[in-house]
Amino acid sequence: MKSLPILRLLLLPGLLLFAAGCDKDDDNDNAPSKAAQLTAVTWKESGSSLVVNGVEGKQTTPPATADSYKFNPDGKVVLTEANGTVTNGTWALASNDSQLTVTLSGQTQTQQIFALTATSFSAGFSFTGAQVQTALAGQPVAGVPNGLIALILLSASGFTFPPNTPTLNANQITSLELRTNLVPK
Repeated sequence: MKSLPILRLLLLPGLLLFAAGCDKDDDNDNAPSKAAQLTAVTWKESGSSLVVNGVEGKQTTPPATADSYKFNPDGKVVLTEANGTVTNGTWALASNDSQLTVTLSGQTQTQQIFALTATSFSAGFSFTGAQVQTALAGQPVAGVPNGLIALILLSASGFTFPPNTPTLNANQITSLELRTNLVPK
């Protein structure tokens, strides 16, 4: 008979942890999906980020030159350029909602999603140091348009990096990201 209270004491913490875990799962189930967050608003470019070896440089997009994107729940996207030109296309999430594939004017591009919340959206490209070195050696990098990595590196002077950020040689790059940052319009 004495083993029953001991058994209850041993089971109680496990049951409490299980119940807490269930509550946490319920909270996650109530979070909006990536698709719901993407389609909830019209997104307008606010700037770009260049992240080199984990250090972020920023560049602000002037409102007069900012394009906007409306992702519709039916998989259609409308790009409205700052000059008023409108282009229709399609969009889809891929790789467990970690990538966004957009087709505009017959051109398809897949970008990594870095952040997607109700108030910010950031997507772009991410490269390893090996990919950077391969591209700079003039060799093709699978899945990367020729010259894209070099073009990104050439644009680095247009970004504002934190004070005292050391200058790097290209062979010191271990990671490179180019992000387009958007906010609700």
